[in-house]
Amino acid sequence: MMKSQRFSHVRICTLLILALGLLVLASAGADRPPAKPTTQPVSTTQPSARPADQVDVLEAVIRTQIDGMGIAKRGYDYAFIALDRGGEPPNELLDRFAGEKLRVLPVSRAKISDPPGQIEDKTRGGRGMVFRVERVAWLDDNTAKVEGGYYENGVSASWTTYEVVRRDGKWSARKVGPEIQS
Repeated sequence: MMKSQRFSHVRICTLLILALGLLVLASAGADRPPAKPTTQPVSTTQPSARPADQVDVLEAVIRTQIDGMGIAKRGYDYAFIALDRGGEPPNELLDRFAGEKLRVLPVSRAKISDPPGQIEDKTRGGRGMVFRVERVAWLDDNTAKVEGGYYENGVSASWTTYEVVRRDGKWSARKVGPEIQS
């Protein structure tokens, strides 16, 4: 099998595992009523009824993802952010990461190429990882459930659910699973 075909198979397998994970997440708890009332998930790229809170929630999830992967310590230069299937994050969100050692950029700046694991900035080079945040479901004024994950170009990928809670005016996120990894 040619090298490029093998990489294509790895990518296809990664996407199939993520799709299966989404099905598992969608069906988890389908046979039992929720513990408390929930609202329908809303897009992370569409206007929100809570615009200021939404950016805070997205930031909390992205920081949790980046910290959880330890990518700055692993020699990565960039975290590329995608909202809702590749949508661009708002500048207000990206500005919150300005001045940090690890540069946080929109996914449109990412160049995904062979070999596996190679994701770089289109103009500067360097090494990066793609983080996705999708579907914010507000449970109440101080709690949201958010889906998200990362993609490392055929090396690994993950998808999970986060609970984001505001305490003392500060938002924090934690994984509440289930986590699907490849």
